[in-house]
Amino acid sequence: GRVLLRSGQTAQAEQAFQQALASDPAFAPSLEALGTLQRSNGDLDGALETFAQAAAADKTSAEPLYLAAQTRLMQGNQQAAVELLEDALERDLTHAAANNDLAWILASSTQQLDQALELAKQAVRFQAGAETLDTLGYVYLQRGQISQANETLGKALDNYPNSASLAYRLGLARAAAGDSDGARTAFQRALNQPDFPEAEAARAQLASLQGS
Repeated sequence: GRVLLRSGQTAQAEQAFQQALASDPAFAPSLEALGTLQRSNGDLDGALETFAQAAAADKTSAEPLYLAAQTRLMQGNQQAAVELLEDALERDLTHAAANNDLAWILASSTQQLDQALELAKQAVRFQAGAETLDTLGYVYLQRGQISQANETLGKALDNYPNSASLAYRLGLARAAAGDSDGARTAFQRALNQPDFPEAEAARAQLASLQGS
């Protein structure tokens, strides 16, 4: 099923996963894969049900709870996502993605920034990369730790140089540090990329700097 999925043969992959589950209805990896397929096909409620089955089948794994949290975010239910991420971390404190996503949510709402920082640091500790460094830099930015934000977001952008969103956040950090030239460069770098969620905000920030 996984080989078929990687080759883009989703219908055949789903059939293979269903055959695996016919042999063992509580085989969590196949339930997780099937739920992911359901989610990609737009069946979010079905995916949540399947992830719940996977979580019940393997009570030691954080992965199905994390996948369910992602699905809840797709539905716009942030509170349910937070609860699932917390449950995932109760099962496995080393789950980097759960640490990362919970840190981002807390930082975005400027709530529990001390906890967000610890979670973001743990995410980097367990899986250092552009995504986790981005989150850690964002948490630093939200906490007003501007020097650390600039350093961490710079490292993140080095790891993922084509990320417009990362360049935008680095621009915010440079602007907060009083580095207007560096901020302009970062915002322009972001806007040179295809459209991205913060594009309008980046244009506004750049216009503000150019008018100052």
